Amino acid sequence: MRKILKIIVYTGVIISLIPIITMFCINLRQNKIETDRNFYGKEITESQLKVVQNSYQKYECSSKYIVKKKELGKMRYFYRDKNQMRFEASEEEYNRYIKDSDIFYVYKPKCQISYHSKQGKLTAKFIGKKISLTPKTFLNQELETVKSLVAQKSHNKAFSTYSFDDIAKRYNNLTILGLENKKAMTNFKLSSKLGKGSICGKSLVKSAKYDRLYKDFAFYQTPKEKFANIKDCFLLFSAKLQPCYPDGYFWVYMIPFWCSTLLVLLVGAKDTNHNKSVLIILMQFFLTTLWMDQWNKSGITLAIILILIILFFIGKELRSIRKEGDLQDEEKKNI
Repeated sequence: MRKILKIIVYTGVIISLIPIITMFCINLRQNKIETDRNFYGKEITESQLKVVQNSYQKYECSSKYIVKKKELGKMRYFYRDKNQMRFEASEEEYNRYIKDSDIFYVYKPKCQISYHSKQGKLTAKFIGKKISLTPKTFLNQELETVKSLVAQKSHNKAFSTYSFDDIAKRYNNLTILGLENKKAMTNFKLSSKLGKGSICGKSLVKSAKYDRLYKDFAFYQTPKEKFANIKDCFLLFSAKLQPCYPDGYFWVYMIPFWCSTLLVLLVGAKDTNHNKSVLIILMQFFLTTLWMDQWNKSGITLAIILILIILFFIGKELRSIRKEGDLQDEEKKNI
């Protein structure tokens, strides 16, 4: 009975290792299988950027934050509030726009610059530092400077379709925790002497069928092609064993795998050669560590080699069980 139990346990371990080794093989071939769906800022030239808005931002201010100072016989008026709004007004400006008013308004120039192609789109919003008491917009020369800044700052950036926040809303935050290290982005901030702003980029590159095998698929458009045949479904199942795969099976599969490790220990406890079972268990735990880690190519290769070694030892154990059974059958015949 114990031999039958050992055969069942070892066979179960072998079956459980097949999707895991498939998962590692999928990741080992990522550079060959996965398509590049990033939109790169280096594709943008300054001449392709278009100014779609050139206006101003209005701010409400309170005259109680005005500080008056007399220097060299002239009055100077300084403003600083809790929102870190700072500026200086001349006496003429003070008398015209601020005096006898509890609330007054100041303005900063703002603009919006956009880019659009088949590969992606980009929108830059920029607010100037200059503060005025009358509405003013950017000069043409200043707009050219902003365009140059946007092209320069975007040059070494790669953009995905969706941001990490977008993914967090669609999936469980715990399952995608490891995706924070992704290099592609959707937005970043920029600043210069002229002002500060933000750039939002979005990839429009369509995903291929097998891009779904990799855990960062959620950052891009969902492939239209479905996994219909058995081979594709098995590949997708194996891919979902990756840690941090959105809506994956990592923990669901990991717990039974740990249980199988304990079963290997139990069925091999009474063996005279108990060391083999212990060795298999140690390798399974080491494999689990590699499985949970953020992999590089060497880590994936090591995991595949380790699985093959585990399969070798389990196969050896199954062969020894079979030999024991054959010997017992021969003894019965001789009797």
